[in-house]
Formats: sequence, structure tokens, C-alpha cells
Amino acid sequence: MRFISRSFHAVLDYMAGIFLLAAPWIFDYASLAPAMWTAVIFGAAIVGLSVFTDYECGRVKIIPMATHLNVDVIAGLILAASPWLFGFADQLYGLYLIMGLLAFSAGLLTVNNSQHAHRTHANRTRPTTYIAFITCLIISACSTSTRITGSWKDPAVDASTGESKSVLITALSRNIEVRTKLEDALAAKAAERNIEAVKSSDIFTPDFFQVLPDRDELISHIKQTGVDAILTVSLIDTESETRYVRGSTHYAPMPVYSWYGGFYSYINYWHPIMYDPGYYVTDKTYFLETNLYNAETGKLVWSAQSETVNPTSIDAFAAEYPEVLLERMVKDGLMVQQQTE
Repeated sequence: MRFISRSFHAVLDYMAGIFLLAAPWIFDYASLAPAMWTAVIFGAAIVGLSVFTDYECGRVKIIPMATHLNVDVIAGLILAASPWLFGFADQLYGLYLIMGLLAFSAGLLTVNNSQHAHRTHANRTRPTTYIAFITCLIISACSTSTRITGSWKDPAVDASTGESKSVLITALSRNIEVRTKLEDALAAKAAERNIEAVKSSDIFTPDFFQVLPDRDELISHIKQTGVDAILTVSLIDTESETRYVRGSTHYAPMPVYSWYGGFYSYINYWHPIMYDPGYYVTDKTYFLETNLYNAETGKLVWSAQSETVNPTSIDAFAAEYPEVLLERMVKDGLMVQQQTE
């Protein structure tokens, strides 16, 4: 049954074409060349086809509507499969799958004449519903998904001993933009719980760790801030995936890996990776590890590992990650659940 009018289909064509043309920059994946060019080529093709189609929003009107709809069906299937055809499904696929299936459906469900020009008011309001539905699908397809894959807490520590009143937040990344935005987001979340946050980007110059200071010098520098806890976030590339437990498997950071002996040994482990010129830090990094240390003793208090799927932008990830992290801290008994008013 065909129930989408030609005029509404025409509006959708232009919206979809312009959206695809802009999508790589809206969702910050223009550096992913295959995905970027796929969106640009399909977006330009949709707009061009619309201009030459013999329907309400066409300008040249030389392509029959039936041909247009057949092209929609074929192009929709190709667009939906493009992440796998062109090899970028590991980074992004939801947007293309949704847009391709929408084009395919529109090709099958649009009438080939103007028989809907005089529908009732109830039916004329359908386009609003369609647009809202399509918008929700697109947003959900492009959203970031982060989950905690495992966590560990020192059995001697719990929320009853009192939450930290101040914390140093340190994102161990060579990417200054990632470091700054992630630390800003975590600091904002800490402020919501009346925890004073000090960001490493505010107290350490970009070249502070070029030559790793000795333990006493580093700890002394941190103690001058007056914090009682240190939160580190490290980005780990996909080659280390086998190190990460999944599902219900028990997560135990000690004593399997020697660098978990304390804050300084952890910094000492990550230092050559942070400042190795050949280290590759891009959005291919899907796994993060977050550790909480006692600032006085340097002892590890809590540790968690997380997996982020399709991080299409740094801003979207930075907005989501602190929420997921806080939820797990509460679940692990490290923090008290705040009562909502």
C-alpha cells in the first residue's frame, strides 16, 4: 500500500540530501574518508535527482516519478550496506543503515500520482508525525553508547567513610582537545556533588611530563593543590582489546598487572605512551580505564574499564562519560546515591 504523497516525498528528498551532505561535519567524522565521501556523494545525488524529477519540488522535471522511486529503492539498499561495502562499519554504521532503509521504504511507499492532494486534515498532519519519527531515528543512530565493562573497588573503602572533598582529574592523553574537554566534563560533574575539582590541564604545563619527574617531586606538586584523591582516565587502543573482560567476568586489576601498584607506577607506565611520537590516538580508541587513587598514600582505591561504541564526536562522549562513570561509582558503593527533589 502506497500512502506517502509525492509532495511530502519531495520535501523528504531535499531534507535527506542536505542532511547527508552536512552529516560528516555535524557529527564530527569528516576525517573518516570513506564514510565522509559516501555521505557527500549520496547527498549530492539525492539533491540532483530531486531537481530533475517530474514532481512538485522538481525544477527541470525530465525524470519520471516511477524512475525516481526505483532509484530510491536501489540507492537505499546500497546506502544501508555502504558501511560494510566500503569498510567503515567498525567506526560508524547506524546513520547509513537508518538513512538507507528510509530511502528504500520511501521508494516503495510513495504514490506515483497526486491522488493525495485532497486528503482530510487528519491525513495532512501525517508528515509532521513522519518527520518527528525520522528525526528520532537519526538522533538515536548517531548517539554515543558507553558502558562499563568491569570495575574493582578496594574492599576497605566505601561511601560510609566519606566521599572525597577534592580531586585532581587527569586525562592521560596526548590529544589536547580530548584531554581538556574530558577533564572539563568530569570537573563539572564533580561540582554537582560539591566536590572541588582540580584539572591537570590547569596545573601542569603541556611539557611538564616531557621528562617524567621523580616520584617525590610529582607527589609534592600534587599535594600543593590540597586534593585528597586523584582520578586518572587513560585511553587505550583496540589492539589491547583482549585485556578487557566482558559481561559477568570478574574484573581484578591487581595483582595481574604490575603497574597497578600505585599512582606513580601507573603514571610511569603510561608516560612513554603519552609522549611517544609514534603513538596513534584517534577516535579508533574505544576503551578507557579510569582509576581513583588516595592522594596521600598513592594507593589505588577504585578502577573501572569502559567501552565506547561509535564515538562520533568528542563533545558527545565527554557529555556522556561522566554520567556513566558516576552511576558505576554509586553502584559499587564508592559514592552515595543523591536523593532527587
